[in-house]
Amino acid sequence: MPWTAPRTWTTGEIVTASIMNTHVRDNFNETVPAKAVAAGDLFYAVGMNAITRLPPGTAWQMLRMNSAGVAPEWTNPPGIYVPLMFTGARTSGSYGPMTAQQWTFRGDRVPTGYTAYLVVIWRATVGSPARGNASIGLRNLTANTDVWRITLPPPVDPRQDRTPVSLTHNNVYQMWGNAEQDGQLVEGSAYLEFV
Repeated sequence: MPWTAPRTWTTGEIVTASIMNTHVRDNFNETVPAKAVAAGDLFYAVGMNAITRLPPGTAWQMLRMNSAGVAPEWTNPPGIYVPLMFTGARTSGSYGPMTAQQWTFRGDRVPTGYTAYLVVIWRATVGSPARGNASIGLRNLTANTDVWRITLPPPVDPRQDRTPVSLTHNNVYQMWGNAEQDGQLVEGSAYLEFV
């Protein structure tokens, strides 16, 4: 039932079921607690004294106004970014794997209509003696496989590499790297981009 403007009561008035149902029960049924169905529900006005429910969107979505400018709706954002920082070095007689945060891909899937890209901005210095290569990559620690890697002879001037990657729900990932020269530094940052 639609909202009814509450009546003005008079002294000595007999309250009937019809009056209570119209002005109390039916009006309560038009409030947010009565219309809520699930966690994440949002509510907005569709007119004077009238609200409606907007169900939760899906993972990664954001809220915007519709093309008519009269109601909110869920939509995919133009890009989603997950930052990853890493650094690594080699000292005499030892390899220098990356020092990087591990992170878990929690999305059930890459959002519909999106492709996941790994964007890496990195550099590598020359060590001594000048031999070997500098390598970096993204490893799926859960599956123990590389999702992406690149190997170049140093020095590597600051450069950006961008490539599509496949991610698996609840798997743990980490940036890695090897510096094959003594005293060599490999460092940079990376992020995941969904476009």
